[in-house]
Amino acid sequence: MAMCAERLGTVVGELRSRPGHEKVRALMHELCTVGLDVPSTDISLEVPIPEVQGRMDALFGSTVLEFKRDLQREAKDAESQLTRYLEEKERETGRRYLGIATDGASFVAYQISDGKLKKVDDYQPRGDDPRALLEWLDTAVSVRQDLSPDPEVIRREFGRGSLSYACSMERLKELWKRTCSIPEAELKKALWSRHLEFVYGTLIDPDELFLQHTYLTIVAKTMALRILVSGPIPAGELLQGTPFTEIGLNGAVEADFFDWVLLAGDEGTDLVERLSQQVARFRLSEIEVDVLKAIYESLIDPEQRHYLGEYYTPDWLAEWICKKAVPNPLSTRVFDPSCGSGTFLFQAVRRYLAEAEAAGVPLQQALEDCTDHVMGLDVHPVAVMFARVTYLLAIGPERLQARTNKIFINVYLGDALQWDVHPFLSEEEVEIAVPGEPPLRFPGAVAGNPNLLNDVLVRMRELADRNRKVRTFESWMNAHTELPEQDRKILAESYEKMRKLHEAGRNHIWTFIVRNLTRPLWMSRPEGRPDVVIGNPPWLRFNAMSASLKEKFRRASKDRALWVGGKVATHQDLSAYFFARCAERYLHQGGRIAFIMPYASLSRAQYKGFRSGRYIAPRGTDGAIIRFDDVWTFDSNVKPLFPVPSAVIFGHRAPTTATLPKHVEAFQGALPSRDVSACTATKHLECKNVPWPNFADAPGGSIYRDRFRQGATIVPRRLTVVNRVEAGAFGSNPAAPLVTSRIGAQDKKPWRELKPLRGQVESQFLRPLLLGESIAPYRILSQLEAVIAWDDKRQTLLDSSVALEDGYGHLSRWLGSAERLWEENKSSDMSLNGQLDYYGKLGSQFPIAPVRIVYAKSGTNPAAAIVEDQTCLIDHVLYWMPAASRPEAQYLLAILNSDAACRRVRTLQSVGQFGPRHFDKVMFSLPIPKFQQSEALHRKLAELAIEAEQYAVQVDLEGCRTFQSARKHIRAGLAEQGISNEIDLLVSELLTDTRNAGNAVNAEAVG
Repeated sequence: MAMCAERLGTVVGELRSRPGHEKVRALMHELCTVGLDVPSTDISLEVPIPEVQGRMDALFGSTVLEFKRDLQREAKDAESQLTRYLEEKERETGRRYLGIATDGASFVAYQISDGKLKKVDDYQPRGDDPRALLEWLDTAVSVRQDLSPDPEVIRREFGRGSLSYACSMERLKELWKRTCSIPEAELKKALWSRHLEFVYGTLIDPDELFLQHTYLTIVAKTMALRILVSGPIPAGELLQGTPFTEIGLNGAVEADFFDWVLLAGDEGTDLVERLSQQVARFRLSEIEVDVLKAIYESLIDPEQRHYLGEYYTPDWLAEWICKKAVPNPLSTRVFDPSCGSGTFLFQAVRRYLAEAEAAGVPLQQALEDCTDHVMGLDVHPVAVMFARVTYLLAIGPERLQARTNKIFINVYLGDALQWDVHPFLSEEEVEIAVPGEPPLRFPGAVAGNPNLLNDVLVRMRELADRNRKVRTFESWMNAHTELPEQDRKILAESYEKMRKLHEAGRNHIWTFIVRNLTRPLWMSRPEGRPDVVIGNPPWLRFNAMSASLKEKFRRASKDRALWVGGKVATHQDLSAYFFARCAERYLHQGGRIAFIMPYASLSRAQYKGFRSGRYIAPRGTDGAIIRFDDVWTFDSNVKPLFPVPSAVIFGHRAPTTATLPKHVEAFQGALPSRDVSACTATKHLECKNVPWPNFADAPGGSIYRDRFRQGATIVPRRLTVVNRVEAGAFGSNPAAPLVTSRIGAQDKKPWRELKPLRGQVESQFLRPLLLGESIAPYRILSQLEAVIAWDDKRQTLLDSSVALEDGYGHLSRWLGSAERLWEENKSSDMSLNGQLDYYGKLGSQFPIAPVRIVYAKSGTNPAAAIVEDQTCLIDHVLYWMPAASRPEAQYLLAILNSDAACRRVRTLQSVGQFGPRHFDKVMFSLPIPKFQQSEALHRKLAELAIEAEQYAVQVDLEGCRTFQSARKHIRAGLAEQGISNEIDLLVSELLTDTRNAGNAVNAEAVG
């Protein structure tokens, strides 16, 4: 930019002072002509629009500027003027325009959508970063060329916070409203939705996500084409990849779910071409990193991404793993079955081509061999598009332009887990689900032969397009294939279904679907298996899966002895099964695997089957045995990396099992940023050889382990936890108070979007409830209230019908509303009462014991207290135990709240983004003996617990805004009084007493 930093600061400072209409216009003219290098002749001022009796303050390109003295007071006037100007210019030219209203201190962007003016973005200049205003304006007007393609610039231009994204999403919403009822568009959305279920477990805001993915795909395809092709590209050719096919670059860009925008006619074409022009502003030949990952990360909300288990691998770590797992690239076939945006593919391609060049391999031969040696697969349709572009970027424009023959990019949309592969006689069969119709079926002999499959699909498409009867297709099979009769019968049935789909306008996606989704079957055959399987598998949590996916996952995990279930069921995730299934499906004997896994997989109970390395599949199929060779660990101190600690596990397929390695390579250190180079990461991270992490589920420990139970699953809280409505002058009805749903900060979708329930409930069904926020060391902080329809006589929960029969009309109405909302929004097959009493965790609390000890499941430090309220219920974020006596409760209270015990189990805790976060039952891996009144040490701990309770209840917590700060305040006071130190000394003595032998063993045999 030609404008110097000092002058830019001065201009932005003046603008922020709202200097008035004329001054704003002059300063904006200077910013555009000097700061953005816009030729003065391209900017028109005071442009008359006679048709609407107005004058545009400024116009350049497709952007209209409206200047005001004070935008807050003149917003309606600005919007009225921009509405008239934009509508007239669009009517006159047939192009879309952007309007920007500004008073200098605030900039608001608008566009016409669905016939109305809609705000799409706003921006307030900052005095400490004046250049950011130029960057925002540049995105709005798209005038600067020759942009550097580094991740930050691309994120700024196309990411979630960019004006380009906001405008495009608004336009896509408008186009989707017009096209969503067209059968072809409807089908593509339905197929996309089904594939995304494997990624997300269940879809969140599917329309919004579908449009996001459409936007991303347009950007990614344009970026791919712009590497090789300059000048205008028709929208249809761009989305279908025609320029690539014409130059013999196959498999890079093809028609898919997202070319539905072309069904919107000129409006859809205009959007695609506008985005293409914006992408063309970058120097794509200079791309050196996986920049597409930066766009995708910026588009998905971080909170949602964490919920979905999407954790992206930084380039430096992928480079390290590739270097170790693939020491000889030229003789190693590498396969990433969950390739995402292509991070591992990028590194593997670069390594292969560098080795080939060093070995003197001719370029064309190197390219053909590379595409055969580096392959990728992902079930996420957008990820596949990004990975293909990343593959091209790794090859580089110079090599692509210098090649002498066609090449094929081996990156496919497909399900690596092969949920849709079913046994059929002696062969396997692939089913392709068709929304609302019977599935398309393909014999394994065809699906596993890429060339034959392609011939079959091409002929099916040609004949279906011409509406030929099935006998024509049967004649072709008889003449051109040697398939057995049963296989030909299956294909004939599938052809007839495709022909009928074509008649209904729903056929144009099936060639793409079948070709891609059958690829994993070929990869699993002996001739297709790679030498190394590498990557970062999905960490999709069990409780985030849809009901159907949960059942598939549970059944498949049980078959391979990976399922733990019970109380740790919700802690299981897809990564362990994905590891086992890929080893079983794709590795030949001696083949190697290198996967990024949760750190918890090394020690937590839910991964015990995974650590065995013995993944024997059902019904006599081959299964797999993996020996773990090396492990790298990255705990929560390695930042920035993943939101949770991780490990990289290197192993190989072997005929027999072996014990786990005794040591792991533990990395420590802080990085300047997440996307540093491999060289920089090496400088900032040091590695130590340390013992394998302790097992949280190891034998030994305390007798109290089995006596503590997790509280009840009182969720969704929007339907159960309540506040009493403040009574008027005459008070409330004590027999049936008026209550309303409590709105909590931790409420999750879709429950947090529901209108709170409101109504009377009979008082006997309003129970005090303890949550994690209720408990501090040695003290109950607060308790909430919940509608719990427990019937003491029947020892069960009432539903709305039984409540009405029993005469509880208020409760019945409340439960009726709650049950309806549960059925409309639930993600499982359980009833609401089934959810509340999941695994009997509610019913087991009755009859309520007179003395209970509870402790918080989560937290960096422990928090335990004694509960003596016999009406109070305990939520699942707490663990509890009925004590035989108050002294026993006090004894345990002292131990569970002690730093001495906490330090000993720190390595057993699961670790989150902010450090150790879950206690669960890890405290009871310690040799805590049963309380004995006759033991002086036990009695002394109980006495000190009374002293700690008496002090804790007196601590003034008025200034503590959160329960975390209240806990911290109490701990600090106990330390200052010397009470906690005295308890720690006694707990240390207790836990090191030789009579308490039987502590958890840090060893685990495999197989």
